[in-house]
Amino acid sequence: IRVDNTSMSQNTYVDAATGERFVLGYRLGPTLGKGAQGKVKLATRPADGAQVALKIICLDGISAVERAHLAEETMALVLCASGHTTELLQAEGRVLYPRRRGGARLCAVLVLEYCAGGELLRYLKHGGAFEEDLARTFFRQLLVAIATCHDKGVAHRDIKPENLRLDGMGSIKLT
Repeated sequence: IRVDNTSMSQNTYVDAATGERFVLGYRLGPTLGKGAQGKVKLATRPADGAQVALKIICLDGISAVERAHLAEETMALVLCASGHTTELLQAEGRVLYPRRRGGARLCAVLVLEYCAGGELLRYLKHGGAFEEDLARTFFRQLLVAIATCHDKGVAHRDIKPENLRLDGMGSIKLT
């Protein structure tokens, strides 16, 4: 992904009749999370109902160092693709993101696999410690994800329950 190129992705708009916002052809849903780099929104592809997570990073005021980190993160997602890491489906460096109150902001957008099970932290908060067999299974899956990253020369540097998701089948996905 290049966040400083001159081409602009066009498939972003607001439906005049419904007020629904669309980014890269996906209907925007609720915000799943917010972080230092931006926010993650649930989005749905109208043609087939497929759900994805859109990581939206506004480029206003972003430094050259932050742009380089975004490019590195995107490359790490591509390099470390495996069954226990979140899959990057698409990356766009220049997208006009329609704001709810009107107007638009220039953003980079990463289209990521949606992990319907949510954050591992939520399960720990509400259910306490896992049974040993389940904990062992999750730990084994986490080790596979980390080994995949390390085999590709990538160090995650932020492994914590908030960055571990569960897919629709209950398996760990490192984000």
